[in-house]
Amino acid sequence: MARYEDEYKEEPKDQACFIATAALGTPAAVEIDILRQFRDEVLRRSHAGRAFIATYYKLSPPVARFIARHRSLRFLVRKCIINPAVSLSRSYQQRHQ
Repeated sequence: MARYEDEYKEEPKDQACFIATAALGTPAAVEIDILRQFRDEVLRRSHAGRAFIATYYKLSPPVARFIARHRSLRFLVRKCIINPAVSLSRSYQQRHQ
């Protein structure tokens, strides 16, 4: 049985944040850059982080497509998931500079 991080392949940076892109409507949002930086500088450094990334890449594309089709869901995902994740990422990065 393959481990999650063994299945993880380097993704082009412009394809990495499926759910955030769907919720924000663009892959060029500043919030996405912050999440990518957290992924690259924090999550990739640990076994648990790499497992999370691998799971995210497996599960998030169909979820993102669903989110993109529903305006109210895009709003909820931004307010309840993306904004808190960006705030936590910023706080973590500021404390660990």
